[in-house]
Amino acid sequence: MTPVRPGNEPSSALPHIVLVDKKKQFSSPTLPIAAINRLAAVFKSIPWYRDRWSHRTFRAALLGTLRTDAPAGLVVLGPGMPFEPPPPFTEAFEPIELGAGDERLKVLSGDTPTRQELLTRRTLWVVLPGAALLAIAGLIAAFIRARAQIQAMMPIFIMLAIGVALVASAVRWVARWRGRWYLLPSSIAVIDRREKPPLKLHTRFNTCAIIRYVNAGKTVVLALELLSEPSKRRMRAVTQREAVSVLAAWQCPHPPPELDELTELPA
Repeated sequence: MTPVRPGNEPSSALPHIVLVDKKKQFSSPTLPIAAINRLAAVFKSIPWYRDRWSHRTFRAALLGTLRTDAPAGLVVLGPGMPFEPPPPFTEAFEPIELGAGDERLKVLSGDTPTRQELLTRRTLWVVLPGAALLAIAGLIAAFIRARAQIQAMMPIFIMLAIGVALVASAVRWVARWRGRWYLLPSSIAVIDRREKPPLKLHTRFNTCAIIRYVNAGKTVVLALELLSEPSKRRMRAVTQREAVSVLAAWQCPHPPPELDELTELPA
């Protein structure tokens, strides 16, 4: 567990969570109504044909609210969230890398499966047995009818499998090279080798966190966005488990670590 330094005891002040529904209505159980109305007014003033979420004016309004009305932190949840905001995770914890499938995320977000995990399990239980039976039947039939042709095609199948594995490894390597995100108490550390210095620490005190669905070509993905200045943002796709864990950790009463405490993060 991360030690608590003198003067950095847990704080009772929690970040404000703002909910935005499909009708562009803003609400929050804790943020002052005047601040909510200002954010909603700025959001609705942006033309419909523009991306309101990424518009510089709305980003500036969020950061202004963070500075003046939400010094303990500000989180915005977009429409259609498949989960409720979790309670704060109140214990200190070691860095957890997002995107690595770390089981420690369940410590932050609970053991209850998310909708995404339940859907994946159901799909696997239905698809895998059926696909396996079809594949076995097809192989048997093909083997009986065309044994020679299958034997000739086996090297091609093997090369294709190797190629797919290499491409997947390359994609994973490029993604990690471009940026690795580590979840910490009240913060997220990002290591990006394209920047100098490569290590940046985003805390709930200097960064607005946004979780929303984003169009990505032919699909829609759940994304986490870190906004620290109007002209610059960081964004990455996250699973529902990761999103809930981020919310729990972002509300952690323990202060974020100092940069010099993160020198051992794997780069």
